[in-house]
Amino acid sequence: MKLGRRPSTGAVVLNLLETIGPMSAREIADYLGVRIQDIHSAINVMRRAHELRGETKLVYVKDWEFPARVHGGRENAIWSRGDLPCKKRPKRNKPEVERRYKARKRVIARVARTAPGNHFASLIAQVTA
Repeated sequence: MKLGRRPSTGAVVLNLLETIGPMSAREIADYLGVRIQDIHSAINVMRRAHELRGETKLVYVKDWEFPARVHGGRENAIWSRGDLPCKKRPKRNKPEVERRYKARKRVIARVARTAPGNHFASLIAQVTA
């Protein structure tokens, strides 16, 4: 029995956004069981097709989600299916960025102060930060 071609990642992502609704790239990757890089690549291909060929827009940024981690990175795009304009990325909060930078520097300094022969002491310093 010969199987048909598997649908492209982009087609699966579009179908998922249409049936479930807006999702982040991480949520899509977890749901499909693929790497997040594959999802980013598929979304970028769809966005470039719109920009270069003048085709109708397939996906847009509906909102921005802030990381739940205390020392989290940048915000994540929440993608949705449609032809609406993308929501602008929020500006960085400079005091918050500086606070995270100084916290990282304190952890690095604390790790450097621990005894060089005791690698468990450096791990404890990193975990308790």
